[in-house]
Amino acid sequence: MERNLNKCLLFAGMSASEIDNLLKNCHGERTFDKQDVILSQGEEYTMLYLITSGSVNATMYKSDGTSIRMHQVKAPDILAPMILFAERPFSPVEITAEERTTVLPIAKKDFTFMLQNNEKLLVNFIRLISDKGSFLINKMQSFAFNSIRNNIAQYLYNIYKKSGKITFIIEDSQQQLADTFSVTRPALANVIKDLTNEGIISSKGKLFTILDVEKLRKSAKN
Repeated sequence: MERNLNKCLLFAGMSASEIDNLLKNCHGERTFDKQDVILSQGEEYTMLYLITSGSVNATMYKSDGTSIRMHQVKAPDILAPMILFAERPFSPVEITAEERTTVLPIAKKDFTFMLQNNEKLLVNFIRLISDKGSFLINKMQSFAFNSIRNNIAQYLYNIYKKSGKITFIIEDSQQQLADTFSVTRPALANVIKDLTNEGIISSKGKLFTILDVEKLRKSAKN
């Protein structure tokens, strides 16, 4: 099976042969079709899931039936590393395949052995869970203290900062974006309409253009 795992942060700084040696005893790769549930919310997480191809969505469902799309994970990456060694290792989100996706389960005891015997892997894992923890804290702060407009403006501004381009395509549908920000689709559409009417952005379908970077930055901060 062809792998491109050297791009996974867990294996940063490792050669293909080092990665293959680590995973030589890991078998049972599973394939999921689009919308298949890989891990249910509340399910015990007893193995580390390594995504070798495809992508998944992590969604948190609330008791009233509403949901928050927490994030998307694209191969190569690992699922829910922060809860693998938790005292109560139950998934806080439902993880579904965004497209046809392949996952390699690694038993917790086997992964523990790997960490104990490979310092590079251990450091990468600690850095990875630290980064993901920081991401989740920032996301929860955003939900708690920012308005819908703040969050959407910040999202667009972050894409600009990361890509360096004022024109870009957002692959997510409006419904997926609405789920990400835990708002209704009409509320999302209204904010995009306001930003457009104010001359801050223009949009056509999934194509967005930032017309005034400074105003967008201020909208993200206010």
